[in-house]
Amino acid sequence: IAEKEPDSVAATIPFNARSHIRYFKGSRYPVTFSKVQSVEFKKSKFELATYRTDIRTILQENSVKDIQKQEDGNFIAGVDAIIAAQDAITAGLGSKTTTGLVTVSNVMEGVKEMAKKQLPVGCILMTQSTYADLIKQPSTQIGSPAASELFRGQSQLDNFFGYKIITTIKNDVIGDGEAYYFAPAAYLGQMYLLQDCMVFLKTEADLVSFFTYESVGIGLGNVNAVYKVTFGA
Repeated sequence: IAEKEPDSVAATIPFNARSHIRYFKGSRYPVTFSKVQSVEFKKSKFELATYRTDIRTILQENSVKDIQKQEDGNFIAGVDAIIAAQDAITAGLGSKTTTGLVTVSNVMEGVKEMAKKQLPVGCILMTQSTYADLIKQPSTQIGSPAASELFRGQSQLDNFFGYKIITTIKNDVIGDGEAYYFAPAAYLGQMYLLQDCMVFLKTEADLVSFFTYESVGIGLGNVNAVYKVTFGA
């Protein structure tokens, strides 16, 4: 059970007055846990002996990556649900579409929207393809030294105007031409790990079987702490 920070107010009063009395209470919300599991792999140990590489290790490592991708997909699905609910209340409250491609001005639109909610930006999430469009800035925009370093691959825009940029190649989780803006973790929610990724291995006679699983719980306690910008044509 996670606790939300209670709201508070202040007022200017005369010397001979007193403030209102407020019986305070804090709101709470549950963070539920779920299990994420890979498929169960099974193979005869005699057939395993025909492989030059340790195929079990490769499958186990890839299973961990698959589980992490499932985590990412579930998280973004939850964020999209929050954004849709925000936009249903007021258009543009949770997302907006710009009239141009990925430019410095359009990327800053999400920062401005977060500022309207009186929240700082902890990070900006986008695909590697979208980031590739972002770094194509002319020297007249970012200066000749910065443009030269980006052209040579000697630097990155990972600290864009003081805002951290996180990129991903999972364009099937986050679409190209989209950017998600998140407030710092303290303003956003929680992520609890009940059980880290673990491999269960079982051998019966000549058959070897294994699968990977974990249990996590993610809570998004502040619906204002996320924003999405879609870059138009």
